[in-house]
Amino acid sequence: MIRSRYNLTKSFGQIFLMIILTTFIFIQSASTVYSQNTPLVTIAVIPPMYVSIVDLIGGGLVKAVSPIPPGVDPHTYEGTPQDIQNALKTDLVIVDVIGHLPIASKLVDAAKSSGKPYIILFDELIKRGWRPLKKPSGTDNLHINMDKNVMIFFVEIVREEILKIIREKYPQSYEQASLIINISSQNMINIINSTYTYAESKIKSYNINKIALYSTASQYLANSIGIDPVYILLEEPEQEPTLQSIEALKNSGARCILILQGQEEYTNVILERIQSIGVKPVIVNVREAILKGVPYLIPVIVADKLVSECSYASSPQIITRSLYTDPYFIAMATYSIIVTVLLIAYVFHIRRSRSLRR
Repeated sequence: MIRSRYNLTKSFGQIFLMIILTTFIFIQSASTVYSQNTPLVTIAVIPPMYVSIVDLIGGGLVKAVSPIPPGVDPHTYEGTPQDIQNALKTDLVIVDVIGHLPIASKLVDAAKSSGKPYIILFDELIKRGWRPLKKPSGTDNLHINMDKNVMIFFVEIVREEILKIIREKYPQSYEQASLIINISSQNMINIINSTYTYAESKIKSYNINKIALYSTASQYLANSIGIDPVYILLEEPEQEPTLQSIEALKNSGARCILILQGQEEYTNVILERIQSIGVKPVIVNVREAILKGVPYLIPVIVADKLVSECSYASSPQIITRSLYTDPYFIAMATYSIIVTVLLIAYVFHIRRSRSLRR
């Protein structure tokens, strides 16, 4: 019964995501009719995980690129002069924060020197009232990119900047382009909200607790899906744990420790040390989601992994209200269906208008 209820909830969660993602198909269709696959705006983005989000926000009218090549560790990559020059050929440069990735400061300095418009996401977030989490040492945690509110603010900021560029460069196209971008941005926000809400409900319903984090790289994600970590092993994901920190992990009472493969560095020796003190490593491959262009699904992937490996199997607290009776789910699903229908009508209207002109 428990397993069937879990599968049912999971299935409706997947249906919800598919409904919203279907809307993007029609956004792409509308933008193809309008722009004939030629992007109106190009944006250079750091880190690479934001590239697919910018593309979806743009609905086919925007092309995002990253100066960090695929498969390269962004935490160590400093970039080449050609990487910087290619990024400066775009309409806008966006970096998440200065002091996190080595290439970010180089790119911002180059943008300043050349007069290229740029945005430092961290600074914009502070202006909008967002505040960073603190590391155990008390300093600001700069690993902000998997925070739910950061992702939503990012969508809003990018939407505003794209519309500003289109208004200046293509005023005759602004009305139709803004319709596509506003709708696709709202649907991106809906997807982010739904994945984090789904993940948080899973964590709560299966009584996932006594979780430690391998490093501060997962601190924002954990906070966004309702995990209050009993201990954070490392200040930075590139560090190695000391004997003292392993002992502190043991004394924290943690049952499991969350490790993000692709974001945090670890060895088999470290895993053996952690297991030897009775703490179970739960390793989640987030790199694959980023490479496939679906970073907004990471909360769901993490929650499912924790449920399968770190839940109390004896008596999980199943949510009595499943997704298909959840008012939030119903509202978002209804919204997505309505938007999809309107976009279909919009596409046919444009095609009919163009055929009549001929």
